[in-house]
Amino acid sequence: MRSAKVLLINSNRFKHPWPVIPFGLCYITTVLEFNENHKVFFLDLCFSSDCEADIQSSIQSFKPDVIGISIRNIDDTGGYNVQFLLEDIKNDVIDYCKKEFPGPIVIGGPAVGISGRELLDYFDLEYAIRDLDSLPFPKPLRYLDLVFYLHRNTCKQWRSHSRGDHEI
Repeated sequence: MRSAKVLLINSNRFKHPWPVIPFGLCYITTVLEFNENHKVFFLDLCFSSDCEADIQSSIQSFKPDVIGISIRNIDDTGGYNVQFLLEDIKNDVIDYCKKEFPGPIVIGGPAVGISGRELLDYFDLEYAIRDLDSLPFPKPLRYLDLVFYLHRNTCKQWRSHSRGDHEI
């Protein structure tokens, strides 16, 4: 497998009752950098005051081959006056990435494990990784290889029109 430049983005900006450390992305960063010698740039948007500028700067300076975006929450689970969080992620993160980056964008994280197919539709994306927590240590790299394969061969079939999910 060739060495890749991977931009990993923590899209979680929800801080109540307190900010959450993006352990999943830290895990993926460790696997990609230390086991396979990929170059990783980690962008944590939790405290960003200007997502668009931070994303644009990261993409322009790092020039990634692939972008991975972690999506933690669908809503704030408040029980009353529920705040839908995906709209902000779409507007403040996904759309900016699409605008600045022509390559593959992969979503993952707890929300994707719950509603992967629906999130691909909502964000109009092709690639999602589900259930990463249960994978053996090197398996995320196979997903990255698959993304590169699909992107290179322009057969982006991760999300098919027949609504079927493709598993590895």
